[in-house]
Amino acid sequence: MTEASRRKMESMEQFLGVKVHLYEKTDSTNLRAKEYVQALIEKKNTDRINEIFLADQQTEGRGRLGRSWQSPPETGIWMSYLTNPNVPADKISCVTLLAAMGIARTVKFYSLKRSIFNVDAKIKWPNDIIINGKKICGILSELVTDPDTGMNYVICGIGINVNTRSFDTEECRYASSLYRESGITWDREELTFGVIYNIKEFMRSFEIEKGLEFIVPDYNNMLVNKDQEVILSSMNPEIQAGLEPRYIARGIDKTGALLVENSAGEIIPITSGEVSVRGLYGYT
Repeated sequence: MTEASRRKMESMEQFLGVKVHLYEKTDSTNLRAKEYVQALIEKKNTDRINEIFLADQQTEGRGRLGRSWQSPPETGIWMSYLTNPNVPADKISCVTLLAAMGIARTVKFYSLKRSIFNVDAKIKWPNDIIINGKKICGILSELVTDPDTGMNYVICGIGINVNTRSFDTEECRYASSLYRESGITWDREELTFGVIYNIKEFMRSFEIEKGLEFIVPDYNNMLVNKDQEVILSSMNPEIQAGLEPRYIARGIDKTGALLVENSAGEIIPITSGEVSVRGLYGYT
C-alpha cells in the first residue's frame, strides 16, 4: 500500500467516525480483530466501537464452512468491520445481511456513476455478492461475547475481488472479480470508502429499528434466486440420504431468515447456520 493510499485510508477515521487499522500483509483481518476484542475484554471495555481492520494482502483468509479465500496483494478489498451493536443477541446474525446490502449498494452506485452497465450486483443469501452468476464477494461474520458484561462484539470479515485478473481452474467455476465482469479497473480506495460508509449507515438504522424490516423489500429485489428452485445443503436427514428436497426461495423475513416454499406450499423460515443454498444447475 502506497503512502498516498495510506493517507487516504486514514482520512476515513475523521470522515466516517471509524478507527482504521492498516496492514500491508497479515494472515487474516478477522484474526487481528479477534485479538483486539480480547484486549478490549481484558480492559473491561464498555464503550461503543466501530473499527476497521484492512489489509493489502491476506495469507490465511477464510470463508464460510472453513473454505480458504485467496487474498493476493493490490487486487481486492480484504477487511474486517468490528462493532458491538446495541441490539439483542438473537439479532446479531443480521449483521451479515446488512453488510451484503452495504456492499451491493456500493457496487451499484459506483457502476452507475461510471456508466458501467454490464455489472448488476445481486445477493446470494446469506453472505455472497453475485455478478453475472459469479461470486465476487464473500462475508464471514463471527461473534465474540464478553463473559462478564455480556457485551457482543461482531467481526464481519469481507473479501471483495476487485481487480483480480485470474483465478485457478477450480475457483473459475464460481468466482470472478469486478474487473473480469466489467473489463474495467476499479478504484479500490473509493470502493472501500463506500463499503464502510454504507455498512455503517445500515447498522445505524438497524440499531434504531431493532430489526430488518427497513431493508426487506430492497434485499428481496436483489436476491439472486428469489422465486427460483433451490437446494438446501444441511444436516437434513433427507439430504444425507441423497434425496435433496427442492424448495422455492421466496425472500427473507424481518429476522433475516430465508423463506422457502416446499412442495406442499408451506413457507418455512431457514436460518443461516450451516445451511448452504444453491441453484439446481449451478452456484446460484
